[in-house]
Amino acid sequence: MRYPQPLGVILTVAVLAGCQAATGPGESTATAPSVSQQQGDLRLTLSADRAEYDAGESAVLTLMVANTGSAPITLQFTSGYQFDFVAAQAKDVWRYSSGRIYTQALTSITVAPGASVTRSGTWDFTDDAGTPVPSGAYDLRGVVPASPSLGVGSVRLTLR
Repeated sequence: MRYPQPLGVILTVAVLAGCQAATGPGESTATAPSVSQQQGDLRLTLSADRAEYDAGESAVLTLMVANTGSAPITLQFTSGYQFDFVAAQAKDVWRYSSGRIYTQALTSITVAPGASVTRSGTWDFTDDAGTPVPSGAYDLRGVVPASPSLGVGSVRLTLR
C-alpha cells in the first residue's frame, strides 16, 4: 500500500517491560507509561526505559512503527527527518531533532507485513539550549513526519 503525500505524524506512546524486581539508586518500581494506537495496518509504539528519573539521568526513548497488515506499507518523507521526540511542560522544552542536520532529499521506508521499523534516542532532561529542566512531570510525544497521518495519546515522564 502506498500513501500519496507526506503528512506530519504525531504519536505519543510509551512502552516498557514493567517493574524491576529490585531497585537501586535512581531506579523506580513504577511501571513505565505505555500507550499504543492502531490506525489502519500500522501500529505505533513509543517507549521509555521507565517513568521516573533522578537529576543527572537520561531517558532512553524508542519509537516503533509496525505493519500488522498483509501488504507492504511505504512511508514517504520530504527529507531525512523521519522521527522526533518532543518533551513538553505546558510548552515544548526539548526536541530530539533540535540542532541536528538532516539530508534534504526525498526518502521513504517500506515496512513489510509483520515487520517493524524502530528509531531510538535519549533525553538528558535538558532543554534545547542545554540547560537542565526543573523537576516535574513532562509529556512526551513521538513524531513521524510521514504519510499516513497517525497519532496516539501522550505519556508522562517525571524528573524527581
